[in-house]
Amino acid sequence: AHGSYNVKEVYAEAVLPLIADAPFTRMLELNAAFRHADYSTSGGVDSFKLGGVWEPVSDIRLRAAVSRDIRAPSLFELFAGQTLLIQSVFDPVTNGTYDVRTRGGGNPTLKPEKADTLTLGVVLQPQALADVYGSVDFYRIKIKDAIGTPGSSSQILLGCGSNPQSPLCSLITRDANNIPVEVSGVNNNVAVLST
Repeated sequence: AHGSYNVKEVYAEAVLPLIADAPFTRMLELNAAFRHADYSTSGGVDSFKLGGVWEPVSDIRLRAAVSRDIRAPSLFELFAGQTLLIQSVFDPVTNGTYDVRTRGGGNPTLKPEKADTLTLGVVLQPQALADVYGSVDFYRIKIKDAIGTPGSSSQILLGCGSNPQSPLCSLITRDANNIPVEVSGVNNNVAVLST
C-alpha cells in the first residue's frame, strides 16, 4: 500500500443556556456544532450536531441530539495494493462458465461514509441517594455510502444476471462476445447500514 492525502477543516461549536432555576426547569440549554472538512482525495463534506439538555428538577436530566456524522476512508481502504486472481465462475447472462480475473484492493475514488444519528437519553440522579445515578439511552444510526467490497465474483455476476439494471453490472468487464473477462471487487461505497 502506498498513498497519502491531506485534510483542511474548519469547525465551530456553541452552547446556548436558555433557562436556569425556573419553575419546572432547573436548566435548559441547546448545543450545536458544525464542521467542514476538505479531503484532497474526495473533496468537501459537512457534518453537524444539534442537541439539547433539559433538567426539569435536579433528579432528572433529559438529553437529545441529531447529527450528520462522517467517516473518511482510511489510507488502506484508499491505497491498498490491488491484486488479480483468476477464478472459474458461472455467468447467468451468457449461461456459461469462464475463467475470470477478479480484482481486489484499494480504491482511491472512495467518498466518506455519511451517517444520520438520533440519540435520546435520560439520567436519573436521586438527591436522596448520594453518588447513585443511572442512565438510559436510545440511539438510531443510518449510514449511507458505507465502505465495503461488493462481494465475490460469483455474487456480482449473479446479481447482474438477475437484474440487468443493477449497479453490480458496472463492475464487470466483458469482451466483444459479451463474455466476462474481469470482475472488480475493490473497496467501494456500496452499503447502507442501520443500527
